[in-house]
Amino acid sequence: MNISKLTNKKQLHAAVKDLLKLRENIIMEDDSIVMFTLGAEGIIVGKDDTDKIYLWYGWDYTSCPNDDEPITYIVVSEPGRAFLQYSKHKVVTMSTNYRMSFILDEMATSFAQQRLDYLRRLVKNKELDYPIVGCKVNIESSGNLRKAYITSLRINSKSVSVRLDDKDSFLLYDEKGYKFDAETISILLRVNEIIEQQKGMIFSLILDNANTLKAQRMRNADTYNIFLRGKSHGHHNVIVLVSEKAFFITFDDDALLLAKYFHLPLYHCRMISSRDHTVAYIDNYQFQNLVEDGELESRVMSQDIKRELYDFGFTPSILNFKGRDDLPLKNISICKSTDGYYYVQATIGDNVLTPVVIPSNVGTYYSSLGNGKEKEMLLTSVAHHAYDNRV
Repeated sequence: MNISKLTNKKQLHAAVKDLLKLRENIIMEDDSIVMFTLGAEGIIVGKDDTDKIYLWYGWDYTSCPNDDEPITYIVVSEPGRAFLQYSKHKVVTMSTNYRMSFILDEMATSFAQQRLDYLRRLVKNKELDYPIVGCKVNIESSGNLRKAYITSLRINSKSVSVRLDDKDSFLLYDEKGYKFDAETISILLRVNEIIEQQKGMIFSLILDNANTLKAQRMRNADTYNIFLRGKSHGHHNVIVLVSEKAFFITFDDDALLLAKYFHLPLYHCRMISSRDHTVAYIDNYQFQNLVEDGELESRVMSQDIKRELYDFGFTPSILNFKGRDDLPLKNISICKSTDGYYYVQATIGDNVLTPVVIPSNVGTYYSSLGNGKEKEMLLTSVAHHAYDNRV
């Protein structure tokens, strides 16, 4: 069979017209649809079949001009084909000699939907709450532009959502389907880029969550030990940075100093056989500024295998919560009750505020800290997080 490569839109649209003629001669007795192969991808052509896919799954479609009316079609990615393979709707696959070697920009939304649907299928009755670091997105709404960070992606069988700036939940998909407003599309496309870049880690967390997290936290502990070696060499007054792929990280009080200097967010880093630690990171450009400014002395530690930023699984630190300036909380303390709950309590003037239960992981982390700047900051952040909306 002679292979016919599709390398541009003109060639693709010519193939769509030929495949539509084939499809029109195929009679399906039930509600099945036909998908033609394009190598690793597939394609569904014609209004009848593309309308069914849109109705069933909400996947966006593309069209090519024709004499009478445009021909609608959906290019199906590898994840999309895997999703359809286990669909409750019957999809009949027919081989062709076409091979597609490019992607049109107008296919991006559909490809993002297909990838997320495949991940929903993989997750099954569980849920993936995937932390995301350093991912900016521009969101246009009613003429306004919001610049935000996507801080997590949550996927289960019935919904897909993201968290923006670690505070706002934004729904991309629910049982009613995908939304097609400009806000959703911009976030959807950015999420698809993240999944493409980090798919190895994402698939591993879905398929073998416990062992993946264990291995990740062991690697985190190894990196922290490299940081400690730097601190142990008489560099207590020097910020120790561990060099990674195009970025540098540091821990504990050094992270607090670096975050204050560059106005950076802080992150929580989970480890095995050790308490968790606070982390900050800088990119190569910021590192050059740090060296050239000379205001803070630093030392770089290296390791044999450098890691990607997403490999650490950082989550936003509660230390980023600054709280209300008009709420002068005093006498703040975190205690553990006899029945095992952690709670925070404080006063305003002569008024003793009602204690508020806090998450056990936050209380445990606070208890593990020695006296110092981080413990003071955590105490204040936890108190404001508990009382700012109550007082």
